[in-house]
Amino acid sequence: MTIMKITAFLLTSVCYLGSLSANPEVQPMLQQEPEELIVYNRILGKVNNKTISVMDVMKKMDLFLQKNYPHLANSKLARYQFYSAQWRDYLTQIIDTELMIADAEKLEVKIAEAEVREEMLNRFGPNMMPLFDTLGISYEEAKQMIHDEMIVQRMMWFRVNSKALSTVNSKDVKEAYKEFCAKNPEMQEWQYQVLSIRSADKLVGEALAARACELLHGSLDLTTLSEQLKTTSETATVSLSPDMQTDEKHISASHKEVLMSLEENSYSQPIAATSRADNSTVYRIFHLKKQTKKQVPTFEKMAEQIKEQLLQSAAGKENTQYIAKLRARLGYDEKYMMQQLPSDFQPFALK
Repeated sequence: MTIMKITAFLLTSVCYLGSLSANPEVQPMLQQEPEELIVYNRILGKVNNKTISVMDVMKKMDLFLQKNYPHLANSKLARYQFYSAQWRDYLTQIIDTELMIADAEKLEVKIAEAEVREEMLNRFGPNMMPLFDTLGISYEEAKQMIHDEMIVQRMMWFRVNSKALSTVNSKDVKEAYKEFCAKNPEMQEWQYQVLSIRSADKLVGEALAARACELLHGSLDLTTLSEQLKTTSETATVSLSPDMQTDEKHISASHKEVLMSLEENSYSQPIAATSRADNSTVYRIFHLKKQTKKQVPTFEKMAEQIKEQLLQSAAGKENTQYIAKLRARLGYDEKYMMQQLPSDFQPFALK
């Protein structure tokens, strides 16, 4: 996977576990632990002469869980929910890793023992053995996982990211900025409220709207005015909208026409309109609170962000091509492998 895809994959896991951890409905469930988490171990696939089992996938997930959500690592229910939702994604990650390791062997890419040990110290700390015992993995298994991750990082740089870097230049960034400006032009923005007066009797509505204008010119605020008008007439309905904030792209033509004629912190004259619901006359008074112009960020401010987006897009394309070539060269068929699993296969259960 590209760095972009790995990041997106990890974010999916983080978001899932974060929602699980924060969800108040789940908290009581976490306290009511099931007796047993059952694992139906079986071979899920074979890549580069290496078989991948349910246990291999689970150990990979356990490392992620322990690193990012240690408070959930001992919860059978939390682990079960995480395993059930994410095991196929982790299986794909392991498969892609094995494909890249095979490619690395062909290129004779190696990771020094000292580098692996240093990374393990950074990741797990000096007292790592009790942690491995808790996770049910050996030191050698953890070491191999870290080694494989480092191999993947090297191969990703060599086969994907370095190529992506060569495909993006300053001209591409400038063209992308022009496209951004065309899609996000400068535009007016408004913050406003609307007082609506509706009555089956047109004369009553008109008189109430005129009275509202007089009171507003007397410095009465719109909220207080709305409450006073509600008690003035039993045959009229008075409502005040919440603060609305919109721009030229999303505002209705009728509202824009009114707001364009107003100064900041001013009120419109009552504007009559016929209700589509019952053909009654509705009088609306607009209060323009604030008017601003939405500026387009300068190229200098956007350049790095745009370049990063272009690089991620290019890396995604390079990665797709790279993995496809590896699968073709090594005779790997993910679709065939998945067809060998029962459609309802679920490796985990609670008891």
